[in-house]
Amino acid sequence: MRYECRAKVEASCELQGDLRFEWRDFDFTFTVDDSSRPIEVAVQFAVIDYLKYLPALNRHGDSHRLAMRELPRQREVQDLLHYMESVGSFWFQVRKIHWDSLENIWIPESEKERAETSVLRMRTTESYPEDLNPIPAVAMRDLLEMKPELEHLTIPLSFYREGVIYFRSFRYVVAFTQFYLFLEGLFGGGKSRNRQVEENFLASELVQEAVAEGQRAIQVKQHWESIREFLRAENCEESTEGLTRLLVRARGTLSHYWISSSKKKGHPLNQREYQSLAYWAFTVCKLVIARVIIGGPLR
Repeated sequence: MRYECRAKVEASCELQGDLRFEWRDFDFTFTVDDSSRPIEVAVQFAVIDYLKYLPALNRHGDSHRLAMRELPRQREVQDLLHYMESVGSFWFQVRKIHWDSLENIWIPESEKERAETSVLRMRTTESYPEDLNPIPAVAMRDLLEMKPELEHLTIPLSFYREGVIYFRSFRYVVAFTQFYLFLEGLFGGGKSRNRQVEENFLASELVQEAVAEGQRAIQVKQHWESIREFLRAENCEESTEGLTRLLVRARGTLSHYWISSSKKKGHPLNQREYQSLAYWAFTVCKLVIARVIIGGPLR
């Protein structure tokens, strides 16, 4: 049995037709479009013990359910695509290889293998569900009427808006930074040193109300254990004060990168590991915004 992973490619380069080559025990194929730009990469390899990986399509009443199993060498394939995306960004102007939404294909090499395979091809994609909020007819006019009181939030809320977009795109490191800049712009007092910003956040009644309410909410959600790990990593207590300081210290950690550092660092390839941290900043921002719009001036 052979197995193939396919990923969409975005790049500004030209190939002289489809490119096929072998590297170690992998077969690579780059497919080009009519303008000779690569649009897809396929990585194929043999799987000897394939039975333990095959998905099963089971019948449940009038419907079928797909029982998923671990996919063969998935981490290894993703690491190869990470490398080609990053290093290829310089040599081949690669903008993105969509390694986070692979198409997975089983390729039987005999009738026996074909009979054992109930699902030959599948693609898994992730997205957040659309939350459509009903808007009253007068809301847009009311928003404009509030312009004198809320216009000062135009730029800070642009950071929040970007943060939401990045969060829903699973780019959690970037999302966290945008949420932090929203808070820093309103409550940081123009300071750049962590300690000064922390003290300004702690001195803000509005921020502390939002953090306290957010703490109660996040402790009952799936993110709390991950948040506790971040608190320990940044030497912050499990308290309202500690959660406030975490926002500032995590921003400092995520703003620097050293290739030889032993401390966990965020980067474009491990953004999923920062979902809970981004969710925490997202939560505080939403609670702050609600208070600013309803409660009036910042305090």
